[in-house]
Amino acid sequence: MPEQVDRGDGRWLSTNHLVGFALADADNEAVWCFDVTQPDADGEYPVYYHHYDDQEGRARYVEGGDWEDLASSTPDFPTFGAWLDAMANAFTASEPPSWFEQLGSPGFYPGL
Repeated sequence: MPEQVDRGDGRWLSTNHLVGFALADADNEAVWCFDVTQPDADGEYPVYYHHYDDQEGRARYVEGGDWEDLASSTPDFPTFGAWLDAMANAFTASEPPSWFEQLGSPGFYPGL
């Protein structure tokens, strides 16, 4: 997200807490990210799906760090290991999971 973005209320938003590590679609518009502000007790970061066209998004307010949409604060996977396991299972399954075809869609949240 570019700097100094707001929704008309003067509160700036940011997605700087998200660090992408894997593309989630062929159009380079969706990415799997770590939230580097939320390590667990073992130092593992949660994994979020972020699509650039998702209007709800995963943005936080610059001042204070609160989530713009609290519903977006729940990670898609609690750790990288959980994400990797889910992806490996999806790619090797004889029948992919129901969420697999939605990869790359704005607002996709596979949940666990």
